[in-house]
Amino acid sequence: MENNKKLKEGFVDPRNEHIELFYREEQNPSALVAPSGDGTFTVHFLPNAILNTTRKGNVIKELMFYLIELDEPNPWHYAIYHTTTTADMYSDVHWAYYKGGRKISAKTRDVLIDIAQCKQACGIQSNFLPEPWNGWINRTPILFIASNPSVSDDEHSPTKAWGINETVDFFMNRFSPNGPWTKDYTKYRVSPEQPEQYSPPVPFWKGVIKLANDIIGGEETRLQPGVDYALTEVVHCKSKRESLAMRLGAKSCRNKYLEQIVNMSSARVIIVLGTPAARVFTTHYGLHNWPRRKNESLEGRRHLEILKNDKFGDKMVVFLRHPNFHGYRKLTDCLTPEEIFDLRAQISGF
Repeated sequence: MENNKKLKEGFVDPRNEHIELFYREEQNPSALVAPSGDGTFTVHFLPNAILNTTRKGNVIKELMFYLIELDEPNPWHYAIYHTTTTADMYSDVHWAYYKGGRKISAKTRDVLIDIAQCKQACGIQSNFLPEPWNGWINRTPILFIASNPSVSDDEHSPTKAWGINETVDFFMNRFSPNGPWTKDYTKYRVSPEQPEQYSPPVPFWKGVIKLANDIIGGEETRLQPGVDYALTEVVHCKSKRESLAMRLGAKSCRNKYLEQIVNMSSARVIIVLGTPAARVFTTHYGLHNWPRRKNESLEGRRHLEILKNDKFGDKMVVFLRHPNFHGYRKLTDCLTPEEIFDLRAQISGF
């Protein structure tokens, strides 16, 4: 970004007042911007803008013009006004204002509640509600799909006693830096009576953050879980044992929810993590690719596949090893240089 004291890159919480900037007819925003309270504005670029310099350049140009160069007495109010003008309509960059923060759509809310309140007798026992997903699934450019959510007895996670609104907020805003549910994107809240008590870092969450940064291609890309990418599973009931969960719940969850979630997601790229999740996903969609197996040549097969989607456009499905797997965890261990190029090109919209 241009060196200007009034614009700075950082995290923008979609729950609070902000503006989203969309490039041409894209469904995902390229950036979120909000006033910082000290006369500056915080800008959060999403992954689908990081790699495409043309798109990012146009977004920066618009931000600079309306928030800085026009030198309005109240540039934020003028930016809000701009979202309603014909100038915005005919521009390559479209501005959308969210006064009270982004709201979940009725359809997304219904699916989330349906999964969280699932009464399917699959045999998986847990005091916690099933996890539909974590993050703004219909706004993130990347969707990670793993096998099943793990469970810890001490975590503060939705149960049947929770209200619907609190449950929805938990799963949509679990990783919000200003929210109560997690800390540093890797530690879950332990006790409702002690709001500042959090767990040690969760290895899976740490692994996904590292993997997401590797995918984007930089060590400091300022990724925010839940906004830059969402997380879900093929089995939604929480369980300590992956093999048991996959055996009991894979078929019922796949048949009931997998396609709903994929169709709801606006992600350009779906990252399927691990062999158990890949087995369910490929069976459902009739795909033929697979994560790299132990002692298998990286060049022996292709690990990417295109999944047709009428609503949000074609999605690239990428098969990687699980972040907790003790081998082939790096992106370069799982994909060839050509596949990594194709993956980044898909995210950036080339």
